[in-house]
Amino acid sequence: MSDAHDFRGPVQDLEGPKLNELFSEILEYIPSTSTVSVIGRMRTGKSTFSKLFALFIRRYYESQGDDVYLDIISPDVLLDIELLEDMIRSASSDVNILIFDDLSFLVSGRSKAVNNFLNLITRIAHITNSDFNYIFFIGHYSKSISPFLRASNVVVLTSITHPEIGGLKELFTLGSLYDYLYYYTLYPKRYIYLIRYHTIERIIDFTQEQLPKPRKKRDKKIIEGGLDISPLTYTSYVDIETSYRNQL
Repeated sequence: MSDAHDFRGPVQDLEGPKLNELFSEILEYIPSTSTVSVIGRMRTGKSTFSKLFALFIRRYYESQGDDVYLDIISPDVLLDIELLEDMIRSASSDVNILIFDDLSFLVSGRSKAVNNFLNLITRIAHITNSDFNYIFFIGHYSKSISPFLRASNVVVLTSITHPEIGGLKELFTLGSLYDYLYYYTLYPKRYIYLIRYHTIERIIDFTQEQLPKPRKKRDKKIIEGGLDISPLTYTSYVDIETSYRNQL
């Protein structure tokens, strides 16, 4: 597999794999207890990517006969770590998938809250009494969340600006970051991501998979295209959350 900085030519040279193929490869490389950080600007597909990957993991283990606990953790619950720990412990199963859909509280500088949260994550296998735990962090990039990103088994970057490269070079090679900046700047309306897992860095054009796009107020439908999200059927971008929760 090519490194990200091996890409040449126009945008059609970027990889556009089927999502299930990508998710399967990532799952093969990462430990059974892993963290996945998805960072970028608003409306760049962070939550959509995370939920599709989480659903893939759930289907993978359910096909083997395992019970799976999958949940989205709201930001308000993060303020009560003891409550969160009790909730996870009581709901945990053979395989546990937790999506923290907003890490903005980390930027507030409340070090006690951050330390308590980090402590919970490091003890997740003991809390769930399982060796199979997948933790998703979703948020905007900032120096405040860099410790989470450095420790993540998978990092997905959904947007980039030149000033951010200085901080992101701890996560990706400079060659990958500058290649990604080039493609992201040249094609700002496409879903182009930079992904790191194991020792692999890839720039992926998810537009070829036709991920749900931000909709206009009077345009409620999205193009479903060839994206394999069976058995999900999304009718509009804002319906993703409802459709996803109905899968739980």
